[in-house]
Amino acid sequence: MSMRFIAVFVLALAGASMAGAQAGDHSHDAHHDHHDHSASAQMEPLQRPADGGKWATDEPLRQGMGELNEAFGQHHRAFEDGEFDSRSAAELADVINDRVNFMFANCGLPAEPDAELHKLLAAAVGAAVKLRESDDAHDGLHQLHQVLRTYGSYFEHPGWDGR
Repeated sequence: MSMRFIAVFVLALAGASMAGAQAGDHSHDAHHDHHDHSASAQMEPLQRPADGGKWATDEPLRQGMGELNEAFGQHHRAFEDGEFDSRSAAELADVINDRVNFMFANCGLPAEPDAELHKLLAAAVGAAVKLRESDDAHDGLHQLHQVLRTYGSYFEHPGWDGR
C-alpha cells in the first residue's frame, strides 16, 4: 500500500469520524430534496487553478472517475427502487476502493491538481467507509454523489454528466 493511499485513507477516516459531529441540511438535485443528509461529512474545499477555470485531467483519472460515476448511477437507481441493501453497499465500497487505488497507481497529474484530486479521493474513501459501516448506507451514496459533482465542477472531463 502506497504512503499516498495511507495518507488519504487516514484523512478520509478523520472526515468520516467528524461527520456525526457536524450537522446541517442541504439539498442537491430537485428529486433528491426529500432525503435527509444531516450526518454527511463536509468535504475539504477545493481550490481552482489560477485562471479560475478547471484543472486538466489525464486518461487514468477520467477512466477511474467515469467508472465511479457509472457505479454510482447503478447503485443509486437500485436505492430508489428499494433494492439497495448491505450487500449492494459493500459492492459499491469495493468499486470505490478499487477505482481510487487505480487512480493513485496510474494518475500522472502535476502537483497542484494532484493535491486537489487527493481531497476528492479522500472523500470517496470516506464514502466507502460509510457504505460499509453506517446504519444508513444512503449517507455513503450521498457522499459519493458529492464527490462526483465536485469533480465535474473542478476538473475538465469532456462529456462529464456528473449525475
